[in-house]
Amino acid sequence: LTWYSQNRNKYNKEVWFSILHITAGTELPQHRNKAGNMSSNSLLYSPSSLLAIASVQVPAAGLSLIASSAVAAMVGRSRNGGLRTPYRRIIFGLCIADILQSIALLTGPWMLPSWAMIPGLWGSPPPLEKEDNFTQNDAEESGILCQLNGSFLHCGILSVSMYTCLLCVYYLCKLKYRITNEVFHNRFERKGHILIV
Repeated sequence: LTWYSQNRNKYNKEVWFSILHITAGTELPQHRNKAGNMSSNSLLYSPSSLLAIASVQVPAAGLSLIASSAVAAMVGRSRNGGLRTPYRRIIFGLCIADILQSIALLTGPWMLPSWAMIPGLWGSPPPLEKEDNFTQNDAEESGILCQLNGSFLHCGILSVSMYTCLLCVYYLCKLKYRITNEVFHNRFERKGHILIV
């Protein structure tokens, strides 16, 4: 455990770099440090390519946030029927999950740890040159906001997928097996909400 606590931050940084490059389909850039060992370069992408990615991600997440909020408000209103049926409750849960996911995607470019920031991206300062020994201060520097953003993103993605699955089960039960709303609520819906939450 002592070895892990001393070395985990260095390996977490290396894994983070690897994940970015695997998802982008690019090779991991390498450079030689003072000791002559190969290590990950701190500049993963050019500022223009990251700015292009963020310029698509932020407006799309903003539109998704607005749309999901509007649908959640319409479905939740009592004059429109409220949350009386399983279908409306599932759609409401799906909208809330998408709101979480959209918030994380919308704020993502500003929540990067400082050692991963690209100079000039959204007015960020250039990253400090660091040695390969990733210290505890560097880990704290990445901040709670980055971790909170990641938590929102993972909760949102998982919840959206599970609510979509629950919606598919609802339609299967309604269309093929002609199950009533009360039976579906007692057999499937309550368990589904508990599992997702």
